[in-house]
Amino acid sequence: MRNPTTIQRHIEIYRKFILSGLSGTQFCKQYGISNGSFWRAQKFCNLAGDYNSSESYTIVNMKQPEEMSQTELLTELASLRKEKRELQRKLERAELRVEANEMLIDLAESTYHIKVRKNSDAK
Repeated sequence: MRNPTTIQRHIEIYRKFILSGLSGTQFCKQYGISNGSFWRAQKFCNLAGDYNSSESYTIVNMKQPEEMSQTELLTELASLRKEKRELQRKLERAELRVEANEMLIDLAESTYHIKVRKNSDAK
C-alpha cells in the first residue's frame, strides 16, 4: 500500500502539471521533477491524456466544473462514484489479504515453532 504522503505528492504533481499547460518534459525541467516521478504520478492519477512522440502530454477533456453542463457533471459524478466503489473493494481485498497473511504466519509459527516475524528488539 502506498504511503499517504506519496499519494499526496503524486496528486500535487499532477495538479501543478494540469494548471501549468506545459508538456510533460517542459514541466519536469521547470519544476525539477525527475521523469520517473512524473510518470509514476501520471500512472497513479490515471488521467485521460494523449502522449505523442514529440514528448508533449495533452490533457483531453479536462474542464473545470464551472465549464461543464449539468449532464457532464452528473456523468462525472457517476464515474467518480464507480471508481470509489472499485477502490473500496480493492482496499477490502487488500485488508483481507493482510489478515490472511497474519493468520498464516501465526499458524506457521505455532505449528513449526519457527519465528517468522522480525524481532524488533534485536540490535
